[in-house]
Amino acid sequence: MYFNHMADTYGLTIRVADNVPFSAAGVQQAHELLDQGGVPGKIVAVRPHGRTTRHTPPKQ
Repeated sequence: MYFNHMADTYGLTIRVADNVPFSAAGVQQAHELLDQGGVPGKIVAVRPHGRTTRHTPPKQ
């Protein structure tokens, strides 16, 4: 089941704190963010695909 379907059907909400590239450098960046503490959501490693989703919040 896709998260978009679950969000639309069941009201699922996932708070994404940051997106990092799906690479060794991106994983290192994610660990650095986690080590700093206070991350207000999930850190997601993403592969570029040229599309955007409506469920990705804007960076603050």
